[in-house]
Amino acid sequence: MKAIELQNIPPKGYFFKDFGEILQGKCKTDRLEDIIGAVSEINHIQSNTPGKKVVVSVVLKDLKGNCINCNLWEIYGSKFLAYYNDPKNNGAIVILLTHAMVKDGQVSNAWSGSKLLINEDIPEIQDFMSKLPTNEQKEKPTQSAKSLSNWSGGSQYSPVERFVHNAKCMSLSQFCKIKHETLCVTVATTLKFAVSKYGWFYYGCTRCSSKAPNPEKAYECSCGQKVEQPIPRYKIEIYVSNGESKYRFVFWDSKCAAILGMTAEFMHNSMVENGEDDPMVYPDELEMLGNCINCNLWEIYGSKFLAYYNDPKNNGAIVILLTHAMVKDGQVSNAWSGSKLLINEDIPEIQDFMSKLPTNEQKEKPTQSAKSLSNWSGDSQYSPVERFVHNAKCMSLSQFCKIKHETLCVTVATTLKFAVSKYGWFYYGCTRCSSKAPNPEKAYECSCGQKVEQPIPRYKIEIYVSNGESKYRFVFWDSKCAAILGMTAEFMHNSMVENGEDDPMVYPDELEMLDNCINCNLWEIYGSKFLAYYNDPKNNGAIVILLTHAMVKDGQVSNAWSGSKLLINEDIPEIQDFMSKLPTNEQKEKPTQSTKSLSNWSGGSQYSSVERFVHNAKCMSLSQFCKIKHETLCVTVATTLKFAVSKYGWFYYGCTRCSSKAPNPEKAYECSCGQKVEQPIPRYKIEIYVSNGESKYRFVFWDSKCAAILGMTAEFMHNSMVENGEDDPMVYPDELEMLLNN
Repeated sequence: MKAIELQNIPPKGYFFKDFGEILQGKCKTDRLEDIIGAVSEINHIQSNTPGKKVVVSVVLKDLKGNCINCNLWEIYGSKFLAYYNDPKNNGAIVILLTHAMVKDGQVSNAWSGSKLLINEDIPEIQDFMSKLPTNEQKEKPTQSAKSLSNWSGGSQYSPVERFVHNAKCMSLSQFCKIKHETLCVTVATTLKFAVSKYGWFYYGCTRCSSKAPNPEKAYECSCGQKVEQPIPRYKIEIYVSNGESKYRFVFWDSKCAAILGMTAEFMHNSMVENGEDDPMVYPDELEMLGNCINCNLWEIYGSKFLAYYNDPKNNGAIVILLTHAMVKDGQVSNAWSGSKLLINEDIPEIQDFMSKLPTNEQKEKPTQSAKSLSNWSGDSQYSPVERFVHNAKCMSLSQFCKIKHETLCVTVATTLKFAVSKYGWFYYGCTRCSSKAPNPEKAYECSCGQKVEQPIPRYKIEIYVSNGESKYRFVFWDSKCAAILGMTAEFMHNSMVENGEDDPMVYPDELEMLDNCINCNLWEIYGSKFLAYYNDPKNNGAIVILLTHAMVKDGQVSNAWSGSKLLINEDIPEIQDFMSKLPTNEQKEKPTQSTKSLSNWSGGSQYSSVERFVHNAKCMSLSQFCKIKHETLCVTVATTLKFAVSKYGWFYYGCTRCSSKAPNPEKAYECSCGQKVEQPIPRYKIEIYVSNGESKYRFVFWDSKCAAILGMTAEFMHNSMVENGEDDPMVYPDELEMLLNN
């Protein structure tokens, strides 16, 4: 081996990923990217303790103002902290991270292969640093309030802890009287937005945060940036209080972006997509700037709270004091033992807190959300359902349905299918009780005393139920349906109207929760065994499976990796008994495959249908393939390039059964397939250029093939676009990009 000196070695080339694309999800998770950005804030630091690895989470900002989270693990986090805690290092921190992993709008170092460069003297970092606003070049990034622990090169305390240790503590009133720069700290609680006449954002420069003279015109900013289009930047005014005094604080762009984890531009664009462009409408995400947390009270703690809440003698605000609470993921809950719950008790801590609440809030009893649909009693360890079943008489379904007077009883049956009534799945009723409105379009006074300005939808769903021997028609009324579904009929109806559907005879998909169906995932040999049975032409009719030692998670079941046993229509009592109790027509019907079922197996081959097709087909070049004039068993290989935009766009209106085109998209008609079509539906017809590198041709991808690839129908995709205010077939939705580069 001989050492030689090579001349003119080219420098390392970097391909930096745009932060905007990361935030919009326009990047592949199986690719490693190069990242460069200025550290805006340190979000979180986890020290090297037993069972935990070092991780530093920082907010990176690009030159356009886009912010993303960057997680630096192990030696990468240690290297960053060593630099950050070195008192010699002041000013902005620009980091360059190679081969970064991108997921869910965040980046992190790869476990091996990444390289972390911090403020190094290389052209990329120096060029980025020079383009930062002058004031930002001099500012060292701060740590957020969430960053409570830290590693240190020369101290056991974090910058926040050192700041608080050295700063003068002031009351909020003193703090707000300061007229010169002071090292101090105050403690206060954010209360509510102080809505200004300009709303929650303003239009500013794309590099610094100065305001644009005109949000619709290009200009040159005082920082030197040539701004083609000013972008939204946060300016949020919030009332804060320490219980004694209340003041108005302004949260500016960089601080809000660091807390919220997204830029004002991104948040504004999201609102515009949903049809909202008014800066006076404050997005829900801004609620994070208030100090509210979820508290979960389990077992006797929850029972105690509900006993207090449901007592009609207890009105007004509720203040709770919970000792030894567990904190996780921004929420708190009681410990299983050791916690103590005090509710509005006469102790100084609670009374002092109550006295500092605004007067109107002291008088208001907290409300229950629509999702809060169950209730407990404080005088029992059992839930109402458990107490009911314990005391009730058990009856067969036929006995149950013959009852003519009020009886405490219980029966067991399975919901089968909807018994569609001529009125559909809801009726219009009173806004207080569930009685029916005399006219759904007129105001009236209900028998309960409520003055109803506008009647609201309420559930009335008729369902066939069976215990295997007999079948009956049950009515599920409003309160019961709302409790099962977790949403009111009014909310569900409004969602359908937003999607262009106002017919009560059209049953929303969410109502399927009222039947007893679950997903079962069969993996590996279990799936192969099922498909072998399903694809065997000798096997017809219903399929009953018995799966032992199944794993249950998130309302679904699946086989265990070892230990499960799968029996399909076998001659054993359990399966035969179940089969005999199915309705006669269902016993004869073989289950169908949904449009999402995109792959198929054979019971007599180790190859898939695609593999068998390719094995038997003739291979042709793309040019030969496109010259075929008669039906041929063949295959070609090519890559989809780009859409060939036709004058009709990406869809047409067609029959609801077959894919033939409707003569008029706005009129009912009878299709040649025999279907009576009330309203034609969108169906895919997408023209795409494909190439094998030598020649290029125009292919048409029809409805069923596109639906199989995309996993959704054209009707669903079109409705989603209409919800976002877009009804032009010439505007191609982003989801269609899946058809390209394949």
